[in-house]
This record gives sequence, structure tokens and C-alpha cells, in this order.
Amino acid sequence: MPLWSLKWGLWAVIALTLAASGIAPSDDGTVAPYPRYRVGRPYQIDGAWYYPKEGWSYDKTGVASWYGKPFAGRRTANGEIFNLNALTAAHRTLPMPVVVRVTNLDNGRSIKLRVNDRGPFVATHNRIIDVSKHAASVLGFERHGIAPVRVQIDVPDSMKAASAAGRYRVFGLHIALPTVSLSAFALPALGLPTPALIALVSAMAGALGFWLLVLDDGRAHRAAVLARQAEPLTQSRLPRAPERVKLPG
Repeated sequence: MPLWSLKWGLWAVIALTLAASGIAPSDDGTVAPYPRYRVGRPYQIDGAWYYPKEGWSYDKTGVASWYGKPFAGRRTANGEIFNLNALTAAHRTLPMPVVVRVTNLDNGRSIKLRVNDRGPFVATHNRIIDVSKHAASVLGFERHGIAPVRVQIDVPDSMKAASAAGRYRVFGLHIALPTVSLSAFALPALGLPTPALIALVSAMAGALGFWLLVLDDGRAHRAAVLARQAEPLTQSRLPRAPERVKLPG
């Protein structure tokens, strides 16, 4: 295969990866622009400070509320699009996205929700979670507006959701890698999350690019040597005869 075609193939792989990295499917099948794993810095709302952190043992009881139409179509705190008919929720400090199990303590109904937004921000501190309108309907408190609930983080599902959104730690820092929705990059048989596949493809492309440069440089050097050897001998290239040394006497 000609070297130039390998170069163009390398650039095509890189361009396809970058082009596909801007979108990813959300839980309800819609496309969420720029979803990313996020913990966030401490922030202040109405005089109250909140301190987001990773917590894989979260298990609390409190009051749940719901939000819907006024926020439909808006960007959530981690870059997704809020859909009032999806099974999602907002939390003040949990990382995003994670999956929590919410149980209505009045009727025993329970459901898993994807946390992808911040809230609720109300004066009462016992309000611990805001759920979508559809989630409130499933839990049975849409008409009443609020309900006592237990919120538990689902660790296996949360790790999968966070990994798919780019949860990677390098030297203590969170690195949000892009996700790819193209099935050609999914390769489920490898058992790797999408960000790991992107890292693998990038590493392979980088190695290929390095060796292409080495081969190209080697070919250019050999061509220069052959061209030099094929040049006719000129006066400047003729071997010079050794100078005679004049002896005294």
C-alpha cells in the first residue's frame, strides 16, 4: 500500500473520531449534546453553600419534589437536555451522571433515576431531590407535589453511567473524555467503555503516525543517497591526486 494512502487513512480515523465525539445517546434515546461527567466546585445559592463530591455510599431520607415544563429543553448542569418525560433527577451535591434508587415512603413505589442536574434550591433543608414530572408520576406524587422518599445510590449502574460520560482520573484530576455514538466504535465484544476505546484508537493512531514518519524519513534518505550515487563525476567530485612532497637537496 502506498505511504500516502496510509497517511490519508490516519487522518480520516482522527477526523471521524473528533466528529463523532460531540454527541451521545441519553437514557431515553434522544441525543444529548456535550454530556460529561462532572462533580463541580463548591457553590452558593441564596446564601447557602453546597459542596459537590463523589460519594458512592449515599443513602438518605428526606422530601422529594418535581419539576417539568418550565425547564423542558434547557441544558442540565452536566450538558444534557432536560426532558420532563425522561426518568431523571436533580441533586445538589452528587456527581453527574449517577443512578439513584428513589423510594416513595408513603406508598412503597421505587424507581431508578439518572441524576444529571443540580437542585432543588429551596429554603427547607429536608428537600433532598428534584425528579422529573414523569418520575413523579411513576412514584405517585405528581398531583401532591412532594413526598417523603429514600434516596440510595446504585453503585454498579452509577459507575457505568459515569464511565460512559468520561469519568477518568489523571494525577488526581477529573478528565472528561468525549463519547462516541457510532456503532462502529462501540465494539461491545471488547468489553471496554467508549472513552477507553477512544484512548485505544488514539494510541494506535499515534503509534501508526510515528512509524509512518520514520518510514517516510528513511525513504527520503535512501532516495537522496541513490540520487547522489547516480550523479556523473564532475571536476569537483574527482579524487584528487596526492601532492608531491619536495625533498631538500
